Amino acid sequence: MGIKPWPDELNKKIATNIRHIRMPQLPAIMPAPIKALVGTIWVKNPEERPHFKVICKKIREMQKGDLKPPAITECSVNRIANVKRAPYTKIEVSDTEEPGADVVTEHVMPQIPEHHLCQFSFEFVQI
Repeated sequence: MGIKPWPDELNKKIATNIRHIRMPQLPAIMPAPIKALVGTIWVKNPEERPHFKVICKKIREMQKGDLKPPAITECSVNRIANVKRAPYTKIEVSDTEEPGADVVTEHVMPQIPEHHLCQFSFEFVQI
């Protein structure tokens, strides 16, 4: 985890294809549980996709097992020129699968937008 899945493709091309529901083939080395989760997310009808809290819960479960996240220092976002990582802030998410569940945060820094705070190794890149 933490490696760019399509290193030879431009991010803009990948994003454009995904927007047009032309999903790229998942890398052969991608773990089966991740492929299964992606399969539930890459669905044209948004109503058929799992809620983000459900996705987070599944990722947390995977990370407790064999799919440990990479060290923050090893994430590919650290290799992008002129990009500085925001300080790590731990957040705790309720284990409930209901969309309306409250999120409890610890030491959240108000100057960092909430969508930048995640305990997983997601990388948000503007294309």
